[in-house]
Amino acid sequence: MCVNNVRGQKKRQGASRWPVEGSADIKKTQDHLPKSHNKKHTPRGTHLWEFIRDILLHPEKNPGLIKWEDRTEGVFRFLKSEAVAQLWGKKKNNSSMTYEKLSRAMRYYYKREILERVDGRRLVYKFGKNARGWRENEN
Repeated sequence: MCVNNVRGQKKRQGASRWPVEGSADIKKTQDHLPKSHNKKHTPRGTHLWEFIRDILLHPEKNPGLIKWEDRTEGVFRFLKSEAVAQLWGKKKNNSSMTYEKLSRAMRYYYKREILERVDGRRLVYKFGKNARGWRENEN
């Protein structure tokens, strides 16, 4: 059944404003969206946990900042926490970066199981099950 809309054009009564899942109209809608809307958005640049991992994997580039406590378990310690924060701030163009801010950002990784806390030990963290690329035999 058809009715006239405000412009006098015919419209199917009961037709949805949005395309129905599986219809040809939804495919047309997706084709016109930027690619970031079709797939899960991934931010550009290095994530903080990857930055930390890379310092651990290449200590010759930044010696004495972070060290492995137990490489096989993924446990590491910050030796110069403020220096790491300043380096991260430089990379992210944030001159006011402090270790307090950096560690707050690190805590967001607990829920996603990228980092874990090591109870009772200050400046000590552990890579979680969703962190990639830190194991010696991992590619």
